[in-house]
Amino acid sequence: MAEAKQLSSYEKIIGKLRYLCHKKATGTFSIATNDNRHASISIKDGRIVGGNYRQFKGQTALENIRQISAGRCTFAAGVLRTGAEDTLLPSSNALSEFLGINKDKPTAAVKITKTASKTNPSESQDEAARKSIEAEATEYLGPIAPTVCEEYFAMAGNLNNKEDLLSVLDGIAAEVGDDAKGDAFKKGVMARLKG
Repeated sequence: MAEAKQLSSYEKIIGKLRYLCHKKATGTFSIATNDNRHASISIKDGRIVGGNYRQFKGQTALENIRQISAGRCTFAAGVLRTGAEDTLLPSSNALSEFLGINKDKPTAAVKITKTASKTNPSESQDEAARKSIEAEATEYLGPIAPTVCEEYFAMAGNLNNKEDLLSVLDGIAAEVGDDAKGDAFKKGVMARLKG
């Protein structure tokens, strides 16, 4: 019984993972489940870049991790465990939302969707904001910018909403891969929107 007291609920485990992501940590977050199974989530600069659970890897592993009810967790800073399956993962934002990192309480989802769209982006979002973001992103990401932007637009509710707009900008800035350039990207978009 003493062992059971040391277990953390899924919500507490995700709270610890959320903290590491917000600190932009790099390393492997390991979970020993209440039934003695091992799971790990690799994060790089606060973004989820890989996952393992039992014999599963990549997206399937993360879908199974979402089903964990309790366990013990540790973090190995600087140690990254990623594989070929991890290159096929959806965006870090989609994974964070799926696992419940972006929320106070995780959602009861069954599958990770690459377009976790709350609304139809073309109907609800400000076209001027979309064009400004894509134009600025192209300067930093090159020809893949429209694809990256669409992924984040699909996850946002409405770019007229400041919180949704900032969430999209933060996500795309993280894809730039350099904090200074990511900040410059965000400032550039805001300048375009004001102009």
